[in-house]
Amino acid sequence: MKNNTFFIVAVSLLIFSCSSEEVITEIVSVPAIRASYIYHADSVLLYLEQNKDNYNDLSNAYLLKAAEIENQDLDKAIYYCKRAITIHPTLELYTALGDLLIKAKHYEDAYELYSFITQKRYRPSIGSSNYIFSAPSENLLYQSIVIHHLKYGYFDSYDIHHYKELGFDIKQLEDRLLHDQRLTIDTTPSSLNVFKLLFMTDEEIEEYKNSEEVYKDFLASIPDTSSVFEINSKQVSQFKYGREYEEMDAPPAQNSFYANFLQEIKDTNSVWYEYNYNHIYPLYNNITVIVYAIDTSEAGCPKDMRHIYHRLVLYNNKGEIINHKVIAFQSGDDLATATVNQEDISVKFFKRKWRNPYNKKDFDNDLIKIEEIGSVSYKMNVQGQIVQRGSQPDTTSAPL
Repeated sequence: MKNNTFFIVAVSLLIFSCSSEEVITEIVSVPAIRASYIYHADSVLLYLEQNKDNYNDLSNAYLLKAAEIENQDLDKAIYYCKRAITIHPTLELYTALGDLLIKAKHYEDAYELYSFITQKRYRPSIGSSNYIFSAPSENLLYQSIVIHHLKYGYFDSYDIHHYKELGFDIKQLEDRLLHDQRLTIDTTPSSLNVFKLLFMTDEEIEEYKNSEEVYKDFLASIPDTSSVFEINSKQVSQFKYGREYEEMDAPPAQNSFYANFLQEIKDTNSVWYEYNYNHIYPLYNNITVIVYAIDTSEAGCPKDMRHIYHRLVLYNNKGEIINHKVIAFQSGDDLATATVNQEDISVKFFKRKWRNPYNKKDFDNDLIKIEEIGSVSYKMNVQGQIVQRGSQPDTTSAPL
């Protein structure tokens, strides 16, 4: 049988006669799943189909051996328990093996086991996904969640969703995990908030991501607090592309909510943006100034051809946007640079000349000349207005 093997079992029989007793050993060949295939759905299901309970007694004998030696030799007990599974795979035996693996801190093996018995597997023969044995109990799912954390150091959001989907109480799960002595959970305020996000409803998450707490953490995440800076012709195209993205099964990170403070997200609520938060400083008692960059460039484009703009935004103490303005940009033929000095903003506008007519997707081009064409200045007042000074018309960027 594919992925199966046979092993030899010696069976001793005690024969009595009128004058003596004799022990006869009979050698029998028993079909078995290869030990390396006990987490392979096809192998296990095919074996069960062909053998059912044929070797139940022999399997129980191995399980008894495992129980007898567990306190003296845990690895040997695991070996016997796996032997029992290879000739009679049942949910009870896998659960017993899981307990032994956790006790021995064999988390790699335990993770594979609990994934096998708690997740659905696609079966081509019936054209659908099913559990190998049955829908997992609350305790099996709990152990699976714990093992994932012990192996990877974080909780799998899919497992939490699965737990909830099967009708179990995730609020009780949250409390149980916090008090599990096997787990080391960071309970500092910011880390604890990330943990609690796993157990929030969609409505609770929506309320939390707009909370004052998230806003304060967002402000603290921007390192440059200078109120005097410039975005010159070289700096306007600079962009950090190293922003980390979450794994599919990783818990939501608190910094994933920081995009919620982008004006673009508030306008569209659905478009994904590449962004850098670059500058932050207080302006008056009730306003915070933040400058961020948005990149809408084609993938892999040269630095001079990047399409990037820098937006200055005024926030009130609740994280609400009072006012905003693009103050620097680079886009095709257009360029603008900016100097910020507390409440004062100065912007210079340029036209860029290219060797060939500019095309956003044609990288075979060179920038040959930059000409200044005008300037404008603004002042931010205590009401959060961005007021233009002088008569110079405000020049806006090309479509980004």
